[in-house]
Amino acid sequence: MASVIPIVDLEQFNICKEPEDVGDDVQRQLAAQIIDAFSTVGFVGLKNYGIPQDKLNALMTEARTFFKLPVITKKKYSIRPTHEDERGGWVCLEQEILNPDRPADLKETFNVVNQSQLWPDDEVPGYRPTADEFYRLCWTLSQRVLLLIGLGLGLDQPCYLKKTHSIDGACALRCLFYPSIKSHPDVRPNQIRCGEHSDYGSITLLFQDDVGGLQLRTRDGEFVPATPMDGVVLVNVGDMMQRWTSDKLVSTKHRVVIPEAQAAREKARMSVAYFVIPDDDCLIECLDGSNKYEPITSLDYLNMRIGATY
Repeated sequence: MASVIPIVDLEQFNICKEPEDVGDDVQRQLAAQIIDAFSTVGFVGLKNYGIPQDKLNALMTEARTFFKLPVITKKKYSIRPTHEDERGGWVCLEQEILNPDRPADLKETFNVVNQSQLWPDDEVPGYRPTADEFYRLCWTLSQRVLLLIGLGLGLDQPCYLKKTHSIDGACALRCLFYPSIKSHPDVRPNQIRCGEHSDYGSITLLFQDDVGGLQLRTRDGEFVPATPMDGVVLVNVGDMMQRWTSDKLVSTKHRVVIPEAQAAREKARMSVAYFVIPDDDCLIECLDGSNKYEPITSLDYLNMRIGATY
């Protein structure tokens, strides 16, 4: 992993521990480290965060089984982005354009939301229960991070941010599959696996396999690799959090490139992202009272951004 991303050890405050059993001094020390990372790099790596590796491995196995299904089968589980109540399901290859200055992204995804959606229970019976369990583990971890952000920002009510993200709210788990370039040889000029973008929500948890390709943009505009590291989950700031904090915390642009080495190009890549999004009716307004950004509900902001992506 590039040294530009700070690593924070969450061992003393991971999801296996009850928050009330962790001393205030420990929480505030961790909060300071996370705020420092989010206000400079926009990313932090967390280790010893409490989600077992075998849970991630199981989810990736189930997701790969789904992505290997025939396209005609996967189409039965497609989402319709224009329908606000249908955020869950399959997104086909080259449907998303995260950077409008590039061709469509060379990836497909399956979105898991806590709303009504179709599941490939007949084809991949283990996918739903495995994804549901991982979703809940991620939500629990995100609650810890949001509490630390509230503490680090010095909010009068440090729990405010975590209380605006319900487990049955707008958060989304995405299994992302980047096919082998060998199986997709007609790569267009300037096309990459995932175009440069910033995330929409408050924070994102990102779990990578060992293939690599993720890059983030530094303050001087250079893209640097975020090389996978065993046992580390990346957490980055989203655009809503940047608005909420009047730019104190920075939402950093990132992308997934196609490897240059032929052997690496022939490897498929997988990642799992948990997008931590405030509840639909949550009003995103500057926490410092500066009115730097016009208040907007989480749902209105999300729909605005999704509309520009598809």
